[in-house]
Amino acid sequence: MQNTQLVNGGPISETDRCASMILTMKMHYKGKEKTHELPLTSDTIGRIALEAEFRGLATAEFVARLIVAAIEKDMADTILDQSLIGTD
Repeated sequence: MQNTQLVNGGPISETDRCASMILTMKMHYKGKEKTHELPLTSDTIGRIALEAEFRGLATAEFVARLIVAAIEKDMADTILDQSLIGTD
């Protein structure tokens, strides 16, 4: 088990580790549809929002760019496989 702490030094509770949001990606290709769910913790959502702010982007635009970059670098399967087994 990983020993993780919040920025203020306190331990992260199991509640904080649970997904607080699920990003659902629905893809259509050659008449087929595939859906993937990617659970996001509150920590991950905060990191995404902060990164978006630093880049002067809306959070949705930043997430869209992350997805495109993952696909271009052929990392989509790796990311989706990790979300299924619950690792970061």
